[in-house]
Amino acid sequence: SEDNYILIYRTEYNPNLVEYARRLADQYQKRLLQINTPANGETSLVEFCGDTGPAEFVGYIQNAFCVVTNSFHGTAFSILFEKPFLTFRHSSKNARMSDLLEKLGLTDRQRDGTEMLRTEDMWAEIDWRAAHSRLEAERMRSGDFLCNGIKR
Repeated sequence: SEDNYILIYRTEYNPNLVEYARRLADQYQKRLLQINTPANGETSLVEFCGDTGPAEFVGYIQNAFCVVTNSFHGTAFSILFEKPFLTFRHSSKNARMSDLLEKLGLTDRQRDGTEMLRTEDMWAEIDWRAAHSRLEAERMRSGDFLCNGIKR
């Protein structure tokens, strides 16, 4: 059912990300779901969803209690659905996530993945109105860019 799980979506294995999500699940007595297939060293404390198509992926994020991710798409959809989220730094594919969070004024939602996090960090207030306003401005800017490119 909705809101009864904490979602992990990762594009590389990070034991600190998984451990943080596990502590959240323990504290709030939620299931721990992960969209990706297990990596070596991952335990049975995490439920795996198996292969998911785009609709299921979006549904898992939309219905999660909160999201712990190191993926651009996990970050972006968490923002679109106004889900509490923390984004852990990815070792090689971090630029797009950092850029997105910076443009939307949400850099405080990214963690380097090595520091010890408190479960309360997930619940720091997020100014969704400001984030969506900045997102709309970015859309307009990219739309203007496309229109100007077409007119030439």
